[in-house]
Amino acid sequence: MHNEGFDTLNHILSKYVDYSHIKDFRNRKALSHGIVKYDLHFLINKSDVLVVLFNGPSYGSGIEAYIAKNFGKQVILR
Repeated sequence: MHNEGFDTLNHILSKYVDYSHIKDFRNRKALSHGIVKYDLHFLINKSDVLVVLFNGPSYGSGIEAYIAKNFGKQVILR
């Protein structure tokens, strides 16, 4: 995307927001709330387009895509 003149923001690259080792968030409500709050900050305040790369079911990503659409952001699902 950089080659096409777009700036990209990948907030997952920070070592502090890599939760790939957690397989089940059901008993981690505080952590889940913090992740959504962090993601929505970037989504609402820093982005024009949301690209969602699904590699499996994700309620969080689905909700974020829904919220992005309601804020008038373009949403691309892959």
